[in-house]
Amino acid sequence: MLSSQTICSAVLCGLAAATIAAAQPTYVYQFDAASAAGVDGSIQVKYASESSSTATITAALDFSSVDQTALATFDGNCTEAVTAYKWHIHVNWNSSLSSDSFKQCSKAATGNHYDPLYACGANSEYADSAQCKAKTTGYTCSPSNYTADPLVCEKGDLSGKFGSLNLGDNQEVAGEWTDMNYPLPSENTDTWSIVLHAVCGSQTPRIACAVGIKMEDEATQSPIHSGCYTHILAGVLAATGPTFVYNYDPAQAAGVAGAIRVHYPSPDSTVAHISVALDFSEVKQSAIRAFSSVCTEPVTAYEWHIHVRWSAPTRSADFGLCSFAATGNHYDPLFACGPDSEHAGSPECKLKTPSYDCNPAGYAVNPLSCEKGDLSGKFGDLVLDSDKKVTGMWVDEHYPLPSENSPEWSIVLHAVCGTNLPRISCAVGERK
Repeated sequence: MLSSQTICSAVLCGLAAATIAAAQPTYVYQFDAASAAGVDGSIQVKYASESSSTATITAALDFSSVDQTALATFDGNCTEAVTAYKWHIHVNWNSSLSSDSFKQCSKAATGNHYDPLYACGANSEYADSAQCKAKTTGYTCSPSNYTADPLVCEKGDLSGKFGSLNLGDNQEVAGEWTDMNYPLPSENTDTWSIVLHAVCGSQTPRIACAVGIKMEDEATQSPIHSGCYTHILAGVLAATGPTFVYNYDPAQAAGVAGAIRVHYPSPDSTVAHISVALDFSEVKQSAIRAFSSVCTEPVTAYEWHIHVRWSAPTRSADFGLCSFAATGNHYDPLFACGPDSEHAGSPECKLKTPSYDCNPAGYAVNPLSCEKGDLSGKFGDLVLDSDKKVTGMWVDEHYPLPSENSPEWSIVLHAVCGTNLPRISCAVGERK
């Protein structure tokens, strides 16, 4: 039997860990390679306390998938391989995704640098104001100047404070900085973004950007028991939850290109941020029709679901390799029992299936009305825009837990052909 001291220690450890996590607000700027011009990874900002201006900034970014040709096409000044990027906090966000690229990172979309104290760099949010016009030409923010006088830098000028992000031999950036004069937690807004500017000579075009997401933690105030520090440290290090990415390779996935990304704010959260950036422009209608004769008209929408199996030798696949035999049916651990539930036909489902009615409005009221894997039911179909692309972001407060994810889970895309839904493309999830 556990002693009362052991039980108390365990309880105090749990409470203390929660207290520390909550006392250190964390904001994560997650870059998805599929939507952020090939940039993959994150920039994390963790505060020393809820009322502190001291923040630890950690960058872990992979630029190896950035297409230099795309950069040169976007900005003719980028004729040489880009080896460094400037980075700043910008004040606006207009994209439907949590990360984006090129024009979606423009001034019209993300604004200029956060500058509440009117340091007045050339790209300050107040650059055109009367207060800044006389100061801008004398702006001299640099790491050494910032150390001597924090007021010489815009609060959002991370490049000025710490230097540019310089790529290593493997096209990656990994670094950590402590800023004792970072904007307070209370200054952060839901529209703040970090924009990455390619250094192309004297020009710095905006290439990739990501909006900040606050990592949520619930806390109970409690004294810290001396034996808890190891457990607390482990909890703090694991405060940011996992990300699962479903990558679609057009050569394998019937022409579908891009990714669906699922990011959890904590390791034990049912809240998940789902971002979609898919390009269907290379999908051949003739191939769909050859596979399913009911698809006589161009496909403009796709249903999407989490399926429970994976049999293909590649990470994405199409047509027959996305079949029921290959990917199974929808993940449905609570027996919501849609017609394509993994438990369809079972005694528990036979009576429930005819009345299955999963839709966004119903799901918002009663999450149990939907299979956990019925993403179309929860959020609607993926509807192609005029460029035959789909971009979107959804927050699911009842997504399967990280621990529920299986290496065999896939997301299958079904072409909407009237009342028929042939399986066209699929990808297996990969934990990042």
